[in-house]
Amino acid sequence: MSGETNVLGVALGATEVGRLELAGGGLDRVRFSTTERYRGMADRPVLSQSLEDDLAQVWESRVRAPAFFSNLLPEGVLRELLAHRAGVNPMREFFLLAELGEDLPGNVIVRPVGRLADEGQASLELPKSVAADEPLRFSVAGLQLKFSVSRNRERWVLPVRGQGGRWLLKMPSPRFRRVPLNEYWMLRFARAVGLSVADVQLVRREDVEGLAGVAGPELAGEEPQALLVRRFDRTDGEARVHTEDLLQVLNKHPDDRSKYRAANAEWVGRLLRALDPSGEDLAEFVRRLIFNALLGNGDAHLKNWMLRYEHPQRPRLAPAFDLVSTIQYPATDQEEFALNVGRTKRYAELSLEHWRRFASHLHVPGLADVAEGEVAELVQSFAARLTGAWPAFAREAQVDQEFTATLERHWARVPLLRE
Repeated sequence: MSGETNVLGVALGATEVGRLELAGGGLDRVRFSTTERYRGMADRPVLSQSLEDDLAQVWESRVRAPAFFSNLLPEGVLRELLAHRAGVNPMREFFLLAELGEDLPGNVIVRPVGRLADEGQASLELPKSVAADEPLRFSVAGLQLKFSVSRNRERWVLPVRGQGGRWLLKMPSPRFRRVPLNEYWMLRFARAVGLSVADVQLVRREDVEGLAGVAGPELAGEEPQALLVRRFDRTDGEARVHTEDLLQVLNKHPDDRSKYRAANAEWVGRLLRALDPSGEDLAEFVRRLIFNALLGNGDAHLKNWMLRYEHPQRPRLAPAFDLVSTIQYPATDQEEFALNVGRTKRYAELSLEHWRRFASHLHVPGLADVAEGEVAELVQSFAARLTGAWPAFAREAQVDQEFTATLERHWARVPLLRE
């Protein structure tokens, strides 16, 4: 049909960056290329660290979008929900980006250039539990069921069209007990011991307008509470701030192997040292690693570490936004944390020597070396601070004894705390 195309324009705010193009013929081939004008800009905003070595490179992927864009889309049940409501096949990421592209994470905007020649219709029937007249047109990357919500006077509102909101609403899990409360405690405790974290609060699900018809018990269990997390990719005036997660920096698609195995803590440390020569982000990173190891968070994988571009060319480590004590759940891996530190991922092996190894691998050309003794001192002092601060925090936050007892059993097996 005349005027039809399979091209999506990609922008960072008002700056045109490039185009995503779909070539059919069996399996979709999705290509991304930057524009000559973007490549020639003197002060161009950075789309991704993964593109900086060769802006003229053409990125191509089959069925899925190229990795940077694939990581902007939700996973799991949230993808199924949004794709079915939009009438799009959840596997065809080009068309999912076309539907959700007005409100992606960060400052990326994706819009069709003309009418799409192939609408990418869903190949599955629309489940009755998620059927609705209006599509939810926003994307919240990640596996957990969550939505972007707004505050309207005294009510929280789940918008059904247009822009999402200033807060993320993280839903309960139908499989694991009290995940919102667990995460609420962890984020509040992280702030109490000096980490940079997003603002959080608990909310009753019944107090969120428009939620009941979208996320019923089959998707979000029966628990009454959900967690609100303030988005750091939106300002108070709902202006956008660009972000990217570390899988996007690595140019890896979001699968379990990439999330947990594509890079180790040393790689992240070198990246942060290069991006922030002051060393502040590296110190924050080390403290968060210790927090995750001692609070038993096995889910702090590469997608849960973000860069935030307050300056269009110079990103900084974003606040923590996804901290859960996964050791509270026997069905999860009780032995390993997410990122390899000094050649180990096992809680029961993590000693001061592993942190010295970590520090010895942080050399970045052009920057002064990080002294192993400095890192060791930071690790020891922060570990002591965490365990010392927990009892008072637990009393103030009314953390139950079962939760604390699980933590204390965990601490007894971590060599670092005996050193």
